[in-house]
Amino acid sequence: MRSRLFKIFLWLAVLVVAFALGLIWLAGREWTLQKVLAELSTRSNGEIKLIGTRGGLYEGLSFDRLEIRRPEQLVVLEQGVILWEPAMFLSRTLHVKHASIARITVEVFKKSAEPAQEPASLELPFDLVMPLAKVGAIEISETGKTTRITSLELGAQYAGKHWKI
Repeated sequence: MRSRLFKIFLWLAVLVVAFALGLIWLAGREWTLQKVLAELSTRSNGEIKLIGTRGGLYEGLSFDRLEIRRPEQLVVLEQGVILWEPAMFLSRTLHVKHASIARITVEVFKKSAEPAQEPASLELPFDLVMPLAKVGAIEISETGKTTRITSLELGAQYAGKHWKI
């Protein structure tokens, strides 16, 4: 009787471990990332749209086009790549190994009636380490005028409530 009970317990433990490993594996797949991004688009009422996404939660994300549409402006990021360390899930520190965007386009349709306001807080729920982020070009168009900035590089670090750029 004791041997039989031990075998049942052992098989249950093996099934629980296999199920947990399957969930961990599934969480990192590209399909899961696609579902998360589709949910993001749905919850934003179509204001955020990602096109041509590839990657997973463990290796990083690349996309052909990210659109953020508001009534007064359209922001488009093209050819973006963000690679991070998967250990971030254990340490609560997001370490971005590589971040690059070929082009950012901001098109202002109309000025907002309200003046721009600073955010109440720039706090993140985790620490951030991003030694280098590259942007090929930024174009800002407003009422027929275009401002262009090329070859932008920056790094950022956030720990607790302190930012370093």
